[in-house]
Amino acid sequence: ANAPEFAPDLYDLAKKAFEEAALRIEAGDLNGAREKAKMAEAKFNQAELKAIKGSILGEARRLVEEAKTKAKADKYAPLTLKNSEDLLALTEQLLNTERYASEDATSKAEQAAYQARHATYLSSKFQNLKIEYPSFEKLALQEEDLISRVAKEVDYSPEFDQGPEKPVESIILAIDNLKQEKKELLSELQQKDEKIKGLEEKLDALEEKVAQKEAGYKELELKSIEDEDFVNLEKLFTKDEASVIKEGENIVIRLYGI
Repeated sequence: ANAPEFAPDLYDLAKKAFEEAALRIEAGDLNGAREKAKMAEAKFNQAELKAIKGSILGEARRLVEEAKTKAKADKYAPLTLKNSEDLLALTEQLLNTERYASEDATSKAEQAAYQARHATYLSSKFQNLKIEYPSFEKLALQEEDLISRVAKEVDYSPEFDQGPEKPVESIILAIDNLKQEKKELLSELQQKDEKIKGLEEKLDALEEKVAQKEAGYKELELKSIEDEDFVNLEKLFTKDEASVIKEGENIVIRLYGI
């Protein structure tokens, strides 16, 4: 958990207690060794927890402190700053109860860091407004322009005479409609694909039937040729000269008087 880096004081105390426990064992003082060993274990646990918190919360804590001291977020963006501090507290509470829940804790710490950066941005924005403009009108117009740019992508022209809430709701509705249209188109495409698949299967079946019929026609044609050959061969002899018969696929000629 990088205890030497994030909790050097506690780590040194734990290491020292452990070394003293080893010395007590060598001296035959088992009771003293147990006491020092318990102390070392406790300090190592404290150092580990502090190191885990430091590695996970360190960046978020730094950003919150910068938001307070440099950006004066506690004055200009107190709500956003409080969100960040609440997330920090929640993450620390989580680690206190389950120190190895690093994935969940890291996620919350990242959210806290984002809110701290957000608070710093808002504070900078509001401080500049105070210096440059006599009112917040330009900020409102800038925000309306951003909403209008988004609305343009869904073919909607927003009006802000009653505030931004209605345009935002209309944009959300337009996006929901687009999602529904996409869903319906995908469903329709799937149905068409299934229909095409069914038609292809029918076509394959028809082609197989055609192939079977063609094979049957060829067989009949061959049989017809064979029958015609047999008749022609039979005509070459009179009944007194020979008999022409078929045995399976073979033609047998039996001559008389030889």
